[in-house]
Amino acid sequence: MCRGLGTQSGLAEELLGCCRGLTLCSLTAQGMITLILATDMARHAEIVDSFKEKMENFDYSNEEHLTLLKMILIKCCDISNEVRPMEVAEPWVDCLLEEYFMQSDREKSEGLPVAPFMDRDKVTKATAQIGFIKFVLIPMFETVTKLFPVVEEIMLQPLWESRDRYEELKQIDDAMKEKKTKGLTRGDSDKSREKSRDGKKSEDHA
Repeated sequence: MCRGLGTQSGLAEELLGCCRGLTLCSLTAQGMITLILATDMARHAEIVDSFKEKMENFDYSNEEHLTLLKMILIKCCDISNEVRPMEVAEPWVDCLLEEYFMQSDREKSEGLPVAPFMDRDKVTKATAQIGFIKFVLIPMFETVTKLFPVVEEIMLQPLWESRDRYEELKQIDDAMKEKKTKGLTRGDSDKSREKSRDGKKSEDHA
């Protein structure tokens, strides 16, 4: 009996084990494995670049082209949270960032290296989302739009709007940060002046 496993590689091995000796089942399992492993973000650039190359002369009768298309489409499904309305997408973004921050906190406590995009001291929701939308999501969906123009209206447009919203949020964050920095600087200057005055008073009394 097949068991449900929680990892991509574990699930792939389980599928192959279930279908060993069954040709049709094995082929189906292999196709599923290919798509499951395509969701690994470590392979994102490789898969998108390969698909872009095939886009020049895409052939629906070519099995390799179709496999790449399936891989791209499942990737679009896998990381399409920002395509959804803000009230739906936002809670998931918060959960993901908190997961990253908890991991980086643990890594710091154990003296392990921390990925910059997971460090709560270096990243904000706005900066994280702007980078992900601009450099991961939009380029991928733009490529898919060449085959399916309708994608622009129903998927790219929401991504552009989400990018603009986070850029506005970043401007607000930056303004608040600058205001806070100026306040701290002004406070330090006031303390320095007070110390200077106290020093002069001490000299006068002496």
